Amino acid sequence: MVSRAPHLWIVCKVIDNFGDAGVCWRLARQLAAEHPFEVSLIIDGEATLAAIEPSYSTTDRPAPDGALPGPVQLDGVDILPWQAVAHARPAQGPGPDIVISAFGCELPGWLRRLLGGAPRRPLWLNLEYLSAEPWIDDCHQLVSIKPDDGAREHFFYPGFSPRSGGLIRERSLAEQRDRFRAEGGAERFLAALGAPHSASGHAISLFCYPQAPLGPWLQALATGPRQTLLCVAGGCAQEALTHWWGSLPPLGQMCRNGRLDVLRLPMLSQADYDRLLWSCELNIVRGEDSWVRAHWAAAPFVWQPYRQADGAHRVKLEAFLDRMAGPTRSGSGQPEGLARVAAMMRAWSDPSGSDLTQAWQAFEQALPQLDSLYQAWGKSLENQPDLAASLARYCLDRI
Repeated sequence: MVSRAPHLWIVCKVIDNFGDAGVCWRLARQLAAEHPFEVSLIIDGEATLAAIEPSYSTTDRPAPDGALPGPVQLDGVDILPWQAVAHARPAQGPGPDIVISAFGCELPGWLRRLLGGAPRRPLWLNLEYLSAEPWIDDCHQLVSIKPDDGAREHFFYPGFSPRSGGLIRERSLAEQRDRFRAEGGAERFLAALGAPHSASGHAISLFCYPQAPLGPWLQALATGPRQTLLCVAGGCAQEALTHWWGSLPPLGQMCRNGRLDVLRLPMLSQADYDRLLWSCELNIVRGEDSWVRAHWAAAPFVWQPYRQADGAHRVKLEAFLDRMAGPTRSGSGQPEGLARVAAMMRAWSDPSGSDLTQAWQAFEQALPQLDSLYQAWGKSLENQPDLAASLARYCLDRI
């Protein structure tokens, strides 16, 4: 039993660009703010973290000449670069009571040995990627005992069912969202980004992988029935926009083609990205972090899974569509709405774009009626424990 606040380390090697860093940073902040832990985030992608957290800076990190860099504290979290723990335990502070290896990343050798051989070894959790596949419910909280040294690896799966670890969701998030909307936050926020909300009929946010069939979709928006404001997230779709537009639209300046207004955004902080999602009637998202945040925006979204050569992304998409259908089938007209949602997400994940135009037209026509479907799905998830709460309870029961 630990008599002080347990020290919890989240160890992250960035593979999937912003998603890995985004998930780990959100989780670290929430564990520090809402649960009784001293939290450290060890990350090898400091530039990626700085892109989504403008307050993070390594320039003022205390480090004597020739010494390894020390931590930067932000929002109650000690942030350490990978090189500070790569070869030995850092001199500052006690070692970890809990180690979370994010997405199965390989731990530094000295830390891995500590998990197997110490008299009182830290609790070791492997935080897996989010999936809606049914098998994760059976694998959640399983323990693997390593034959070489007896280290115990606890598998923790985020997910969409009460049998999983849940999703990242801060306690006050829904209250912040509702207050933002009630106080006219969307119009002010979009205006600050460079596009008054009143300038367009409806607003869409876009964050996608390069394989999305953007060409036919942009054409459908430009020739569509109403004026559309497309807010393109920083670092996204630059090649497709250049090809379709003839040049890359400048940052922060609205460009118009037919009924389509495009606003290319700079990199936003996580808090501002949430506000962008709250400001739009439809959100196009990808991967994991933006996908989860789209759920809490309480608005329709289209998800693009990370493309995999073996086609596993299609399995993940179908699993999610099956999960989403469960709590939303009973409403009047919902089966037709679900069919349009499924057709749109499948077409968006097909680089050929062969079915995109037809799927988009049906989906867009149904958007006003789809709000209730997405809200029913979101409410079903809000009734489940969030990921940080599930992790905290699991850890505190075992140390």
